[in-house]
Parts: sequence; structure tokens; C-alpha cells
Amino acid sequence: MRKKQNFLRSVVIAFKGLFHGLLKERNSRIQLLVASGVIIGSIILGISKLEMLVTVTACFFVIILEMINTSIERVLDVIYPDENPEVGLIKDIMSGVVLLGSLLAVAVGIIILYEPFIDFVARFIG
Repeated sequence: MRKKQNFLRSVVIAFKGLFHGLLKERNSRIQLLVASGVIIGSIILGISKLEMLVTVTACFFVIILEMINTSIERVLDVIYPDENPEVGLIKDIMSGVVLLGSLLAVAVGIIILYEPFIDFVARFIG
């Protein structure tokens, strides 16, 4: 058990975990890259503040789900190092949760970015 820490130490530990989760895990790196591209694209397309809020929230939602999924997988791997069909099912369900979150983010992206993207392209073509 860890002894009681001061607030600053807790924040440092939280950032350490965050950076590990975002930068060391392949799927999180991919999602961070996609989210960065979507956010930069959203800025370029000039969407409204409310649309940006929804877009950023959807991006963060997927990354948060992926980090929860990774944490659960790690815990299960420690508790059950040998192959276990129930553990496999739990991991599959968690992957499905991340997939649902990703599909939601794609839907949000299409709804918000489709029209501004078409307008942006039209300015260069016509």
C-alpha cells in the first residue's frame, strides 16, 4: 500500500500514467494521432465553438475508453497469466466498448465536419 502523498506528487504520478498510456500503447498512439488530425482539421475548417467542444469531447471519449480498456487488460493479464476463455471474453467485450466509442466519434465527426469540409473543398475547386 502506498503511503499518503501530497497533491503535487499525486498529479505527477497521474501525468506519468497518462503519458505512458498515451505514448507507449500502440492503439492509444493511433487514436491520439487521429484525434490530433481531427482537431487540427476542425480548426482549419473553422467550426463553431460548440461544434469544437463536441468534437474534442468525442476524441477524448475514445482515448479515455482505450486507456480504461488497456488498464483492464493489464490487470487481467496479471491475475490470469494463462489463457482463460472468460478473460478472453472480457477483453473482447472491452474492445467492443472502444469500438462503439470510436463509431460514435466517427458519427460526430461526419455530422459536424461534412458540410464545412465540402465547403472548404468547393472553394479550391470552384
